Amino acid sequence: MCNHNMRNRIHLLFLLSVRIGVVTALCNICPFQWTPFGTNCYRLYKEGLSYDMAEQNCLDLSTYRKEAHLVSINSQEELDFITQLVSNVYRGQWKEIWIGMRLDSTAQTATWEDGSDPTAFSYWYGSTTTPVRYGYGDCTLYTISTDKWHPWWNCNANVPSVCKIDQD
Repeated sequence: MCNHNMRNRIHLLFLLSVRIGVVTALCNICPFQWTPFGTNCYRLYKEGLSYDMAEQNCLDLSTYRKEAHLVSINSQEELDFITQLVSNVYRGQWKEIWIGMRLDSTAQTATWEDGSDPTAFSYWYGSTTTPVRYGYGDCTLYTISTDKWHPWWNCNANVPSVCKIDQD
């Protein structure tokens, strides 16, 4: 991230580059309407969509250099950020969102849509290491009220979602 002095220098360089017709980004930034955290950008979609439609919605927001996906959550800090992002919009209402994890019932494996390591961090309902099968689908919800990931959810349910993309 850029510090205050760096931002001032960038602003000056930006003004100079606009003057000569060249615009360059020197700091990591997020696309319009996305929220930065760490080295990524996030966007909450309140409209309920099926899992596949929500993932397609994220892919449609990809830039020419970066691909967006349903959010992968790789640390407790990132989970806390997602919780806050969703809670700020829903103001304490019970809410769930799609996260970008698919489950394979035959292989008993989980994969993130963006290819992140699924064993790096987990927050499963009923267990912290493996998903407990109790639902009727292959998709995963993060439920704010229980503060846990819920596996094996019906992928056709219409649920809000969060997209994630690397900062430019």
